[in-house]
Amino acid sequence: MVFESAPSNLVLYKEGLRQTAKHSWISSALTVKQKNTANMKLYLAIAVLVLAFVAYTEAQEVTMEERFSQLGQQMTEFGKTVADKARTAAEEFNNNEHVQKAKTWLQEKFEKFTSNFN
Repeated sequence: MVFESAPSNLVLYKEGLRQTAKHSWISSALTVKQKNTANMKLYLAIAVLVLAFVAYTEAQEVTMEERFSQLGQQMTEFGKTVADKARTAAEEFNNNEHVQKAKTWLQEKFEKFTSNFN
């Protein structure tokens, strides 16, 4: 039963190769003029998209002054957020049990070291 389906699969495989060969021959047969036309269509589409984007941004009526003020506000908020996070992280670090033990140990060693020179 397995061998009965094998020849049909082989025929389908050969047909697929023929179709692939036809498509590759057709694509290689494109002339230079057709390729240039395709490139020009691409450039034209890009130009239309750029013009549409410019028209859209002009329709927004947001001036450069407003954009700079919004940028300044966003940067101020970002700076405050980063400062708060840094402050919180530093407090958590200083309140850590291992850091406190290390501080006291270093203070004791420093006191012993300075007492030896006095």
